[in-house]
Amino acid sequence: MRDIKDINWLAGFLEGEGSFMMTRNGKKSRMPRLTASQKQRWPLEKVLSIIRLGNVHYIESIDMYFYNLYCNNAIQWMMTLYSLMSPRRQEQIRKVIELWKNSPGSVGNGSVNRNKTHCPKGHEYTKENTYMCLKKNGKISRSCRICGRRHRKEYYEKSGK
Repeated sequence: MRDIKDINWLAGFLEGEGSFMMTRNGKKSRMPRLTASQKQRWPLEKVLSIIRLGNVHYIESIDMYFYNLYCNNAIQWMMTLYSLMSPRRQEQIRKVIELWKNSPGSVGNGSVNRNKTHCPKGHEYTKENTYMCLKKNGKISRSCRICGRRHRKEYYEKSGK
């Protein structure tokens, strides 16, 4: 469990040095992002130690360190910190969450794949033709049963099994 003092420190730090935004990921998709930048590494390492997610990296050409957190994790922390932030920051967070919830091309809310009605080969995702699978990362994925059968058949024919 995180210490409330650390959460308060994080809120104060991000109030002054942080940013809450939607950022592009390729041409179509967008994703929520929580970011902060500093000349010194240690404040961002502290952010990382409190949140326990994201990354800190250094860009030598501008002599700056950056902390970034994306997608659902960024949304979770925005919601966690919301009540501790100023009205201006709360408005930024509200806008990001609203865009994230309503954007069909937003990464991290599952809508990119959830809104697909057909597999890449053109088979419709129906109850009978869809296989649901729990991945190691805890996320649920779906796949086309027709494509799966075809793939297994080709694999066995190729391998001689």
